Amino acid sequence: VNTAVQTARSLAREHEQQATEGMEIAPQFWKAVVKVLKSTQERLKLHDQVMRAALRRTDEPKALALYQADLTLQLVNEKLRRWSDEERILREEARKSNLIREKERIDAAQRAAAEEKERQQQE
Repeated sequence: VNTAVQTARSLAREHEQQATEGMEIAPQFWKAVVKVLKSTQERLKLHDQVMRAALRRTDEPKALALYQADLTLQLVNEKLRRWSDEERILREEARKSNLIREKERIDAAQRAAAEEKERQQQE
């Protein structure tokens, strides 16, 4: 949009230059052109002001949206970190549980072996 306004301004300057030169040669013809050019430039200035005001009004909502997006990303990252921590804790608990079961199995086997040995010795 800004480049379109700049292009229009550039063309308006060129036409104004032509009109200024033409006023020296044929003022009766160029007087109407100068009037139209001035009117067009005023409208162009008005559109430029409206556009700049609209851009200024979008800056605050844009900043708010970026802030909220940043907060959302932080929240998602925190959730992912928590899930990762929870998964690590669950794996650790499962590993400990497996070790305890294995130790209990070994203890039971040793007790059974000791009982069997004792029984054989008593016979």
